[in-house]
Amino acid sequence: MAIHRFVIEDAEQSVVRLVLWLFNPSFRISSSNTSLSNAPTINAVKILYRVGNDLDQSAIADLMGNTEYETLSYPSRICSQISDLLELSTHVYPKSQQKLGEWNVGWLERSTESE
Repeated sequence: MAIHRFVIEDAEQSVVRLVLWLFNPSFRISSSNTSLSNAPTINAVKILYRVGNDLDQSAIADLMGNTEYETLSYPSRICSQISDLLELSTHVYPKSQQKLGEWNVGWLERSTESE
């Protein structure tokens, strides 16, 4: 299983908004939360994430260790949408499974090629 690491940067404000570790690139989840999806089951990617404008290069290095990561820059509204969706998805999990150490656990829906 590959693990992909990303730093999401706000292109308009030049600040890091999210640090993401993508695990389990394809799993099925059921949720009655219509804010996340209208489908009864969802193909998703599991993500460990940190949110914050206080993530400077030193903090990112501490979080990522000696691993490589890719920096992606998006407009503020896209960064906010990603952050909001991740925070909503976290609440699908039982309270005891919403964090892994200092990381939040969430997921994002994967689109399929036919969509």
